[in-house]
Amino acid sequence: MNQAQEPKTHEGADEASQTPPSSIDNDAEKTHEPKDQSIPAQGPPPNGGPRAWLVVFGGWCCYLSSYGWLSSIGVFQTYYEQTLLPTYSSSTIAWILSVQVFILNGMAPINGKIFDNYGSSALITIGTFLHIFGIMMISLSIQYYQLFLAQSICSGIGAAMVFHGATNAVSTWFSTRRGLALGLASSGASIGGVIIPIMFQRLVHNIGFGWTMRAISFMLLGLQTIALLSVRSYVNHVPKPIDAMDFLRPFKELPYLFNAIGCFFTMWGILIPFNYIALSGESAGLSSDLALYLIPILNGASLFGRVFPPWIGDHFGRFNTAILSVTFGAILVLALWIPAPLSSSSAPTIVFAALYGLPLGCFAAILPALVGQITTDVRTIGVRLGSTFFVTSWAGLTGQPIAGALVQRGAGMGDMEFVYLKVFCGVTIFLGAGFLVASRVSREDKEDSRLFGGLRDRLKATNLYDAKIGAIHMKNKFGKFGNIINPNHRHDEEHEKLTDEKRTRIAESHRFGSFAPERDGNKIKWYVDGQDYFYAVSVALEKAKETIYIEDWWLSPELFLRRPPFYNQEWRLDQVLKRRAEAGVKIYIIVYKEVAQAVSCNSAHTKHALHALCPEGSPGHGNITVLRHPDHNVFENAGDMTFYWAHHEKFIVIDYEMAFIGGLDLCFGRWDSRQHPLADVHPAGVQTEIFPGQDFNNNRIMDFHTVEDWKSNELSKADYGRMPWHDTAMCVIGDCVYDIAEHFLLRWNFIKRDKYKRSDNVDWLTVTGREGENEDLVAVQRPKHPVGEYINHPLSPLENRSWAQGQQGTVHAQVVRSSCDWSSGILTEHSIQNAYCEIIRNAQHFVYIENQFFITATGEEQFPIHNTIGRAIVDACVKAGKEGRKFRVIIVIPAVPGFAGDLRDDAAMGTRAIMDYQYKSIHRGPHSIFEQIKAQGVDPKQHIFIFNLRSYDRLNKTPALVEQEEKAGVKYQDVQRAEAEEIMSEGVHSTTDQQPSLGDETAESEKKRLIDAKRRFEAERGAVGLDQATTSMDSIAHTAMLNGGLVSEVRWDDDLEKEKENFVQEELYIHGKLMIVDDRIVICGSSNINDRSQMGLHDSELSIVMEDYNLMDSFMDGQPFKAGHHAATLRRLLWREHLGLLPAQPLDASKDPNAQPADVCPNDVMEGPEYEFVADPMSDQVWDMWTGNATTNTQIFRHLFRADPDDNIKTFDDYEAFLPRHNKFKQGHLHDPFMPAEEVREKLDQIKGHLVWMPLDFLCDAPMAEKGLQVNAYTESIYT
Repeated sequence: MNQAQEPKTHEGADEASQTPPSSIDNDAEKTHEPKDQSIPAQGPPPNGGPRAWLVVFGGWCCYLSSYGWLSSIGVFQTYYEQTLLPTYSSSTIAWILSVQVFILNGMAPINGKIFDNYGSSALITIGTFLHIFGIMMISLSIQYYQLFLAQSICSGIGAAMVFHGATNAVSTWFSTRRGLALGLASSGASIGGVIIPIMFQRLVHNIGFGWTMRAISFMLLGLQTIALLSVRSYVNHVPKPIDAMDFLRPFKELPYLFNAIGCFFTMWGILIPFNYIALSGESAGLSSDLALYLIPILNGASLFGRVFPPWIGDHFGRFNTAILSVTFGAILVLALWIPAPLSSSSAPTIVFAALYGLPLGCFAAILPALVGQITTDVRTIGVRLGSTFFVTSWAGLTGQPIAGALVQRGAGMGDMEFVYLKVFCGVTIFLGAGFLVASRVSREDKEDSRLFGGLRDRLKATNLYDAKIGAIHMKNKFGKFGNIINPNHRHDEEHEKLTDEKRTRIAESHRFGSFAPERDGNKIKWYVDGQDYFYAVSVALEKAKETIYIEDWWLSPELFLRRPPFYNQEWRLDQVLKRRAEAGVKIYIIVYKEVAQAVSCNSAHTKHALHALCPEGSPGHGNITVLRHPDHNVFENAGDMTFYWAHHEKFIVIDYEMAFIGGLDLCFGRWDSRQHPLADVHPAGVQTEIFPGQDFNNNRIMDFHTVEDWKSNELSKADYGRMPWHDTAMCVIGDCVYDIAEHFLLRWNFIKRDKYKRSDNVDWLTVTGREGENEDLVAVQRPKHPVGEYINHPLSPLENRSWAQGQQGTVHAQVVRSSCDWSSGILTEHSIQNAYCEIIRNAQHFVYIENQFFITATGEEQFPIHNTIGRAIVDACVKAGKEGRKFRVIIVIPAVPGFAGDLRDDAAMGTRAIMDYQYKSIHRGPHSIFEQIKAQGVDPKQHIFIFNLRSYDRLNKTPALVEQEEKAGVKYQDVQRAEAEEIMSEGVHSTTDQQPSLGDETAESEKKRLIDAKRRFEAERGAVGLDQATTSMDSIAHTAMLNGGLVSEVRWDDDLEKEKENFVQEELYIHGKLMIVDDRIVICGSSNINDRSQMGLHDSELSIVMEDYNLMDSFMDGQPFKAGHHAATLRRLLWREHLGLLPAQPLDASKDPNAQPADVCPNDVMEGPEYEFVADPMSDQVWDMWTGNATTNTQIFRHLFRADPDDNIKTFDDYEAFLPRHNKFKQGHLHDPFMPAEEVREKLDQIKGHLVWMPLDFLCDAPMAEKGLQVNAYTESIYT
């Protein structure tokens, strides 16, 4: 099969593919379809027999000792209030008892896990000791804290272990008769609730409180002895590691969640009569003795509730029985207990106690059976039941104190002083019944359908069913909070492990461990700098017919793809996208959601501006979808968040026909031409300006600010130059387009799953070649209740693509990436780093690198740096040195790799930290690249060379322009803003997605003011002589380029001494992420050389490795050499630009072949003498010019501008001497205002191209990044 068809069966996919579950969901919605894994080695539960019933009897003893003890808390509440602790309030005393209830239930998860691992014996043995010891200590207690420690803590923990050990053990012996078995066992609690209060009441007055407690403890010890001999679990228990998700995972099941909430509300109210029925009875007129007997009456009646309703539940549905019983209890409270004090008789209160025991006993007995009903694996019953009890424990903890506070609230109301307590009790029980109904209705199986048969089917056609689905989504959203404590939540389920294994097998079968295979026959075109790239993108976007994918770190909707903007307003990015959306093209965009406090790109504006292009009811509505990721706040997305790392990819895929990939975001500040102008002042009229609004930027002076106000710019063009920008990118036609698209779809579907799963305006995107069992490779999931459509891409058959018909070019290429769990939901991939290291180690002649950063390690000793590209460079240089082979590593990076003002300021600490790490990577310290090479007997200075780029220009702020400002009373800065307002106001965006808006009245007033200012400014044009054509050039950046002339010959419309004020320089910011090796191999993409980009765990990146099989005749170190056409021609053009051997570019790129997409024409390599001169990258003549230009340029920029950083600045004192801090001269301008004008011009004549040496001695004797708040162990990884 032709490789162009390979996307249908990617290499390694067949053997790696496994059939995913039919219902894959996200972490909060993993459905856990029942699988019968509950059968132990002995066979199914016997559901009877002597041994099983003996366990029930032992459980009965445990229930009497634990829950029966708890059921007697009412007598202790009364006794403590009236006798032992009379100075404490009812609410305070209630904490002793409520904490005991809390512990009894709250320890359930721990006890459940112990049971699942080891069975019941350990629980009951330890629990018996603690429980009996605690009661013995109660007998000695006279202070509040003593009672709290003994009864709440010690006895509470022991009773909890006894109770849960017995409950779980009984559950393992029964399945069909589980309700009856648990009911019989729990009847022990009712008996205990009768015996213990009566025993206490009879003995306390005769033998005292202490001996009464001892007598009770001896009785319970006898019962526990029986339990220890009889209670055993039926299943075999295999210890497993404790995993927090074992306790949280059940809550992802809707029936379990509703059941737990229902049990919480029921428990919140149903135990209140235990504590307060005696006190309320006395308040209603009963004698003290009769009032205390209400508790045994209630517990005695609960005996029937514990036995018979659960038995009925085995036959007619346990949920049905529980719902009816709990509802009956709520009715009794509201209809009988509340009005009971108004009766002249004690009968209503006694009847209530007798009847209330039925629902109380039923709920206590049937609760474990309810959990068992929705548990398919009995070996997890301990954990699942424990989690439910833990939820109810909070009800037990807070219910009694709340009740005590409500009693105090009702004090003084006479017969109705307990009315608040009773209302709270009844209402919470009713709420509990409601959630039990919800649990019952939401169950997926058909058991218990005898009473509610067919109800689910009938509800599907009603709003109630929609409400249910909404509740499911809400539950899942809240369920995601569990991800906070489970960082492995995307990889811990079976289907996720299968997907991870599949991806791993695919990557292991590919070079560099990449997700993508190597592809032959690609047509790939290079672009150098933004002018060519953005023009080509504009042509390609305009031809889109089906889909456009864009992924960027930053996207500015108001970016002009063609210049000058005034004459190309239809080529503003948002206008291009709007036209395509209106033509029916589906546009999908992913942008990095920035940390607003640290980065100013404002992705919210990007999203809202693009969504507002096609408002509802207009053509194209809904055809543009923008996703922002990641979130930085746990409450935004329930646990999935990152503060430090960014989505850094920059690529475009159009119709699956072609892709653009490289270092250029579609954003402000990136457009530039090869001469790299700094000036944008136009006395002849601002309509010829090149960089409108915020697109004119110099980050060394002022970072981007309020970019949503795209027309504004606080940086005056009349006073400062911009920061020029150097970058590279590729256009790809061929099989690699599919791989780039696949990465986009993975990211899209991952973000859909992670953030937009419940958004119906964000669809799942499937792709031909990744269907069916392989759709999990692009993160497609099929939840039971999906929101959004499933759209298969491409929209027309994949085989119709031009590259699917056969090879389009000669470039062998492979897509590589840095990606991981947080960014793509996958296991960590760092195939970009693997590619860099392998290709560098195999280099024979040279390695040429252009990158924004250079932070790397030679081993483990350079913590916190971990990527080992530095080690690969060391190995390549040492090998060449020992072989006596000429070999160079040429690195071109920015002089200042981060954006800052004065490097001495505290605000620049982060930038200095980056520079410090770079210097330590290169040559400072024993583990640096230089020192590691030197340690092996090789001179690193013969092999490694580091350069920066720098540019100069002249602001065309003529005397006539200054006079025009004065006469009009308008600053040129206001005029430039008015021009931006005029040319950028078409399609003005709103701040929401609903509809476009021109803003509020204040904004409209400001617009009118600016336009009026521009009118007044233009009105003075004739008065100052600017109505005639100006003779001074708006930019002289071209003079550093081929045939650009000399600065000394450039005309200035005034005294040359005035001209000096307008010369400016700035570092030429290298943003490309490019490596060329041996004129054969190129790597280009978004990845910097630092840990953030290379490790895979941090920023997400995408790059492409290219080797052209079309070989051309060339030279290498004077010898004939076969070079790859793609790599060699790209390097030659880059070197010619840096050396000043290329002519400047005109703004009109329509006739430039290098500004067209790859499907229009190939690159124009611009043949000529200069092209041949740089053909041999190792030639001495080329190297002499390269280093000579760098030396001359460095010296002149130092002499004229004191450009920093500089080798003469070794300490901060040197810094002050070299470039004093004062406000006499603007940043970037001439340092010495008294230097003769002719000397300035003649010095600038000597600058050719943009190369300068990197100052390796900068601040070498000073601490560059002192440890503190900005740079410390927690923040180091941000800078590396």
